Amino acid sequence: MQSFLGSLNYYSRFIEDFAIYASVLYELREADFYEIVRKAKSTGDGEDVVAEEYGRWTEARTAFAILKNKIVAAPILLHFDVDRQPVVVYASKWAISAALMQEHNGVY
Repeated sequence: MQSFLGSLNYYSRFIEDFAIYASVLYELREADFYEIVRKAKSTGDGEDVVAEEYGRWTEARTAFAILKNKIVAAPILLHFDVDRQPVVVYASKWAISAALMQEHNGVY
């Protein structure tokens, strides 16, 4: 889980509502998983604890699927096309800033 969240951390600025969906997954990181297992062993009846946690796992599965779909469909993440004209943005006397962009379907 931590590897998946870490790899998405860079792209989080391109994914709308990333924090909402990722928060569900952060709750179920490895440490939380071991806590659930510990509770199940200490109560003696793991069925009840697992049943209580079923809702969290369902939400996590849904959030995982949504984040996977959003990272694939993020419109800003396009490969650089050498055949298209690049656009370099902004320079002034007191600051220099740039963004390497290209137009794709009317969107920069």
